[in-house]
Amino acid sequence: VVGGGGGGDDDQSLSLDNATAVFVYLLPKGLQLVRSLLEETARKHPRPEGSFRVVSYMFSIRGWEPVSVDKTTKGECPLFLYKNG
Repeated sequence: VVGGGGGGDDDQSLSLDNATAVFVYLLPKGLQLVRSLLEETARKHPRPEGSFRVVSYMFSIRGWEPVSVDKTTKGECPLFLYKNG
């Protein structure tokens, strides 16, 4: 779902242009690093047929309000669901 900008192996750019959903398994610091990319993607690419979704495992995204929190997985580790629309 995540692709580079078309460059070589050292290409650090990230494109979510065609993504409709993203699953993140990151610590809070990592979530803060990708937050602006996720927000930009949600703003730039509204989906009339549905919303852009982000699911975060274990940690919430600071400053975002999840539409649901699922703790039914083994060990009650939460899944946070966010939608842009």
